[in-house]
Amino acid sequence: REEDRLEKIREEMAGGFVLEERRTVTHRPRLSRESVLDVLATTYRGVRRSERERAERLDEMDVTFSWQVAVFRRA
Repeated sequence: REEDRLEKIREEMAGGFVLEERRTVTHRPRLSRESVLDVLATTYRGVRRSERERAERLDEMDVTFSWQVAVFRRA
């Protein structure tokens, strides 16, 4: 979980840094088949044959990318 990861980072930074801000950044593009296959290649699911075969049948697909961004300041 993202929350668990952030908590672990906060613990590691404790004493030297304080969490100042946290936000979720989301991007929702429509990708071509080739781009979907490129993205799949960067994930553990992309190595699954069934996932790749399904993606190869697509013309295009709406996808969602999401990142948790945390800003720390010196304590």
